[in-house]
Amino acid sequence: MFLFAFSIVGRVAYLQFFQGNYWKVRAKELTTRKEVILAERGNIFSADGNLLATSYPIYELRLDAAPSGGVNQVFFDQKIDSLAIGLAAILGEKSAKQYKQELLRARQREDHFYLLKRNVTHGQLKKVKELPILKLGKNKGGLIAKQKSRREKPLGILASRTVGYSIKGKKNISVGLEGYYDSLLSGKNGSRLMRKIAKGVWKPLYSENEVEPKDGNDIISTIDVNLQDVAESALLKQMALHRCEYGCAVLMEVATGEIKAIANLKIDTKNEGIYTESENIAVGKATDPGSTFKLLSAMALLEEGVKPTDSITTADGTITFCKGVTIHDSHDGGSGFISLQRAFEISSNVAFSGLVSKYFGKGTKRGPETFIKHIYNTGIHQKLGIDIPGEARPYIKNTEDKTWSCPTLPEMSIGYEVLITPLQTLTLYNAIANNGMMVKPQFVKKIMNKGQILKETRPEVLNKQICSPSTVAALRRMMEGVVQSKGGTASNLKGLNYTIAGKTGTAVVADDDKGYKGENGKIYRASFVGYFPADKPLYSCIVLINNPKGDEYYGNKIAGPVFKEIADKVYSTSIHLHKELEKDSLFAENGLPPIKATYASTVSTLTSKTNIPVRNPMEPSQLVETGSIKNMVSIKSRNFQQDKMPDVSGMGIKDALYLLENLGLLVETKGFGKVSFQSLPAGSKLVKGQKITLNLSGV
Repeated sequence: MFLFAFSIVGRVAYLQFFQGNYWKVRAKELTTRKEVILAERGNIFSADGNLLATSYPIYELRLDAAPSGGVNQVFFDQKIDSLAIGLAAILGEKSAKQYKQELLRARQREDHFYLLKRNVTHGQLKKVKELPILKLGKNKGGLIAKQKSRREKPLGILASRTVGYSIKGKKNISVGLEGYYDSLLSGKNGSRLMRKIAKGVWKPLYSENEVEPKDGNDIISTIDVNLQDVAESALLKQMALHRCEYGCAVLMEVATGEIKAIANLKIDTKNEGIYTESENIAVGKATDPGSTFKLLSAMALLEEGVKPTDSITTADGTITFCKGVTIHDSHDGGSGFISLQRAFEISSNVAFSGLVSKYFGKGTKRGPETFIKHIYNTGIHQKLGIDIPGEARPYIKNTEDKTWSCPTLPEMSIGYEVLITPLQTLTLYNAIANNGMMVKPQFVKKIMNKGQILKETRPEVLNKQICSPSTVAALRRMMEGVVQSKGGTASNLKGLNYTIAGKTGTAVVADDDKGYKGENGKIYRASFVGYFPADKPLYSCIVLINNPKGDEYYGNKIAGPVFKEIADKVYSTSIHLHKELEKDSLFAENGLPPIKATYASTVSTLTSKTNIPVRNPMEPSQLVETGSIKNMVSIKSRNFQQDKMPDVSGMGIKDALYLLENLGLLVETKGFGKVSFQSLPAGSKLVKGQKITLNLSGV
């Protein structure tokens, strides 16, 4: 007995003095625990207030199905059918029969953590809590709801790659704004002590050690949802039409560098004909720019004293360098002697490679080092340092490069043997629109927390003057000529209401190890980059589309229409771009407003409301044309025969459409204003189903 008692005392002493701290900690762990309080991740908004990314709660639902979980067997047997029917109706993952069978099996094996469903919404959770058994609460009903947070993009794929995502784990993945600003969006988690008061029940233990979570900040991006939608839809339409591999379109504000729209589409190799935003092409894909690089070649020539009027021969449309390397123009036969201005307008490879070799070739006074120096002075050979992870580094060779060879200089002059991203190219052209000042592309306007502005971005200047003001002015005239001059490579983009300046690019792309002419022929990359309005640039834009199928592959035909559609949308929705009408221009000398040819009823309504006297009033249904005599509006009947083409000149589009479509004609309109020309002459024989084109102009 003495030995037994002594061993007990010894054991107690050992536990007390040698293992006391260990068991105190273990006891505390069994009765208290530290719980993480998740911080709410911040939202990402567009510039016009639309949600681009937000977080909402989702739940993992489990059930303590064991008899010891709180639900007695009699009650469980009575309500199991109703519970199974309710779960099937709300969660929809299984049938009522399947739910019943699984619940019975979970009950039999005394499963304390049976999974009902993952990713349950808050609305579904509320309904589940009203079901039989589960509505008794956690302790008696056994329902366990584990809350998580899901990141959602309410606008779907709209700018989805730029908005991006952040994944934490063994490999941290950072994409777009979500990745770059992850720490700001995440906030800081809090913590609190919890005390166990019953089986599976924990109660907060309020103490001075409790740490409140700090919610993440909100980001206001520069993206304009309306313009983003136009950019993506215009790009998608053109790419689908020509079955292209990938493409991008970026719209930038000239003065600030704010990115108003950025679309990146790439064909889904698993789903033919489907395009997704799986890669940020504008930011992360450095490629041969082709002819858009000629802007830098022209800049270097101008900086060295070459005038836009200086000329060079294009010979027969070819020029040979380094004993066998031949450069071709896109049209056979050459263009004779042309000026530097004209060479830029028609994008002559022969003229540019010849001029650059003449002024900067090996053995010349300046040498290729001078050509490279002018390019490097712009800063375009370096990363932009934007707020989007994954920016590709541009590759602009210099003479120290181990791959520099005899044909490198003439090839570089027309945009080959160099690599540059679409966004970097756009930044260069934006600098020309900005009178030589290169600004950094911006994706974020403000960082806010609970309505308070923490940081507001300002334009960041990368280079105050990339070249001399006189060179900038000359380059702007060249770019205007590309669109405005006859025969310019983008003359198809010439519009009536505003002017565009820019440069086309059509690069032949190497097909991996198959070279520049693979099994299926050449692969082309079409682009157009420029700005508008040309006289007072407010926006710059680049469109790049890779590997169009079919006969069309030039930049003006493939990329140009997308640029024009984006520019038209900006122009139509920006009142400040429209010229203000002179007040007196709407009125004739006698003070009476001009009235388009229309129906007599319309004239009657207008004149009665403005108290203008009418001469020779007519039947309301008659088609009339108007004039003025002294201070009165005169009306003259415009008669036509039912089988003859009516004269709709001077009519508004609404009345012209009403008349012609009622006569069975198919009407196509161009422009705006009143009808100035009709393709089918008045008085000609009318045939139902004929197509007629109406040109509109004037007020």
